[in-house]
Amino acid sequence: MSDDAHKVPAVTESAFNCPHCDAFAHQSWFPLLAARGGADQWTPYEQNSSISKASQRFVEDRGKSNLADDVLDGKAVLENHTITSSLQPIHNVWASRCSHCQELAVWVNKKMVYPSATLGIRPNQDLPDDIKSIFEEARQVAPISARSAAALLRLCIERLCVFLGEKGKSLYDDIASLVKKGLPLDVQKMLDYVRVTGNDAVHPGKLDEGDSKEDVNTLFKLVNFIADQTISKQQQIDNLYDSLPENVRSGIERRDQDKSCK
Repeated sequence: MSDDAHKVPAVTESAFNCPHCDAFAHQSWFPLLAARGGADQWTPYEQNSSISKASQRFVEDRGKSNLADDVLDGKAVLENHTITSSLQPIHNVWASRCSHCQELAVWVNKKMVYPSATLGIRPNQDLPDDIKSIFEEARQVAPISARSAAALLRLCIERLCVFLGEKGKSLYDDIASLVKKGLPLDVQKMLDYVRVTGNDAVHPGKLDEGDSKEDVNTLFKLVNFIADQTISKQQQIDNLYDSLPENVRSGIERRDQDKSCK
């Protein structure tokens, strides 16, 4: 599925991009039922212990079963049980399970409360780690604040310009320098779009009152597009060249040296 076709998780859908693995996959929906924990003073977690009373039976199976490991690691996980009349329905609370990774998401009414909601496509994996980290932070804050996410994504682009050898002090100057170095016209247009929609005065990490969710979705795509054009494609070319036999590459390098001497 293309980035443009990325389907946002929703309680009205039976298939969407999983919030855990990001695969577009069928989702099975489950209503949730409740059973009393016991005495009135019962609480899910004991004092001075990270192990739920309901989870203690899994302790001996730690390392022996995926279910025990997942429960003791604090993950939301579905265990098959026979439904009995002692269970009470919990209204407006559901769980969805991804058919691809088998992970659960938990919903209250129409809102996904686990895992934390994110927006936007995943970062290009060829981006430097520090930029990918900022990109992921933007995905996490986007559902809460489009302006904050947009500011982080503009910071990604500033950092990307520095990674590509620019000073990072002025996006306008960085674009001009990259163009002189042979920056593809499409990337130049994309960078100018970011600069202009940032009103020139908006520096990395600063908020722009005009940013909307639509602007943020565009910025997510722009960061990945710029990375694809400036990093990924070059890596693909380098990998193809490096796959040539060593004697062939040596011959090409001698040829190029001969040309430079003429």
